[in-house]
Amino acid sequence: MKQSFLLTPEARNDLKQIFLDIAEDSPDAAQRLRGEFEEAIQALGRSPGIGHYNNQLLSRNCRF
Repeated sequence: MKQSFLLTPEARNDLKQIFLDIAEDSPDAAQRLRGEFEEAIQALGRSPGIGHYNNQLLSRNCRF
């Protein structure tokens, strides 16, 4: 499948650090989370407008 997204080097580093931090306590949980992140990122790449706004949490329009 062709990738329909591009992660910046900073984003890749952030994700790597998240997975490494979680893996210290639970390698299995880190693997599950990695799969969930990959699925979500691929879904965003295919449909960038998905999600909903929650202006009560943030002052600007960000999708969740």
